[in-house]
Amino acid sequence: MQNATQALLMAASVMLGVILLATLVYVLRIGGNVNKQYDETQLNYQTEGFNYQFEIYQRDDNTIMDMINLLNLAYSSNSANGYDVNNSVIIILKIGANTYRIPQDISTDSNTFYDNNKDALSRNQVYEVSKGTISIYDLINKTLNELDILNFGTSTDKLSKIHIGKYVYYPDRPVGSPDFGKPEIGDNGTTYKYVFDCDDSAITYNKVTGKISKMEFNCVINPYWELGSFWGSAGYTNPPKWD
Repeated sequence: MQNATQALLMAASVMLGVILLATLVYVLRIGGNVNKQYDETQLNYQTEGFNYQFEIYQRDDNTIMDMINLLNLAYSSNSANGYDVNNSVIIILKIGANTYRIPQDISTDSNTFYDNNKDALSRNQVYEVSKGTISIYDLINKTLNELDILNFGTSTDKLSKIHIGKYVYYPDRPVGSPDFGKPEIGDNGTTYKYVFDCDDSAITYNKVTGKISKMEFNCVINPYWELGSFWGSAGYTNPPKWD
């Protein structure tokens, strides 16, 4: 009888140990999954944060001032991570026949236009294939003629040329309204003659990290520049509206 009791106690101890071990393994697995999910969540937050600072420029009315900020942002980001290919961004500005660029990898990327010039960019610099490295502020201060941007705009213009006065805007009208999507003319606004467009097809994401890897911008003459400038200079108080 005593032997049977001892056997039962031993069996119970073994079963209890198995249960405790199974519980511990389960808890560890749950903890591991929680940590994994936490890490994945944090990584997603980091990726979204990284992309957001660039995605705010994914529009069609960027000014040259916006582009200067973006180019310096890309330079700082790329320089800080040592031009790591998976975490760097290429920024391309196409202005007329000229292409200005912040490269992703200045030493190995064959598409950086560097050819025999392997010198690193410094902050406030940008690379242009026909002129080499130039000051990023040349894009603000020099005329199109001085930048050798031919067959685009007016040669004596600067990319920072503005009109202050009446301006074109789009009121927030409800869908279904007969005037939905129609522009209006406002007073005392600032209109840039040259704007930079980045549409959905002009942005590329790294397939591994999900981070932005390239953005392309095309400089165009603001389609509402002539309208705003004309009405402003002519002194119209009730300019006509579009249909």
